[in-house]
Amino acid sequence: MIRPHSLAVKTQPPVISLLYRYGKDEKLRLHHFDVNITSKSSGSDLDAEASKLLRSEYFKNLKTRQVLRMLRKLKEGMEGGDKEEKNLNTVSESELRKAKEAMNVDFEKNKVGSDHPDFEYDKQVDFGPAEDDNDWDDDHDPNMEDDFDDDDHD
Repeated sequence: MIRPHSLAVKTQPPVISLLYRYGKDEKLRLHHFDVNITSKSSGSDLDAEASKLLRSEYFKNLKTRQVLRMLRKLKEGMEGGDKEEKNLNTVSESELRKAKEAMNVDFEKNKVGSDHPDFEYDKQVDFGPAEDDNDWDDDHDPNMEDDFDDDDHD
């Protein structure tokens, strides 16, 4: 008899992993299940996927709500639960508005205005040399002359 131990999700590719015990030795085993959902999947899509999984011998001893919760977590992860991961060019107007409001809250919280005790006029910071290669300007040919002379632009 299969005895589920724990569930986990992975978004790329969408997978539910089941850690379970099986057989007389009760050895822990791991099985991965490909899941057919996307970030745009509806609630009924999640229900259908849960129903499919629950028909499997592996999920027989799990509750429907456990499987649905994992599928919702998977979907949320695919949507980019983190603000930095979301592609705001592809979200709906309401999602974009929510994201902008959240960014504005963060901005206001971190803003150092002229009346703030830590305010410093014309603050300049030296970040040191670049840690990564920056090949974006590699097409500069050192044998070509610049369009202007640095001495003329002080």
